[in-house]
Amino acid sequence: MVTALNPEFLRELSYVAEDESMMKQLSRYVHRLFEKKQDDTLFTEEEFRRKLERSSAQAAEGKTIRMREDETGEQFINRLLCMQ
Repeated sequence: MVTALNPEFLRELSYVAEDESMMKQLSRYVHRLFEKKQDDTLFTEEEFRRKLERSSAQAAEGKTIRMREDETGEQFINRLLCMQ
């Protein structure tokens, strides 16, 4: 099956659009596809706020990482990314 929106696909889609039963099936299928594709990197507002609170608490405890005077911004970021 070709995934591009070509004239044949659009014609077939118009036949589906004319049939209410088929449109309901297509709609349910599309919703299932979107559920599968949800982005796991997105936070809920509650998760985001918890993460902010945890980060603020760590900073208040002095658990921070400072950029060295002799390193560039890129070197600092690389050092942060390599830490575990």
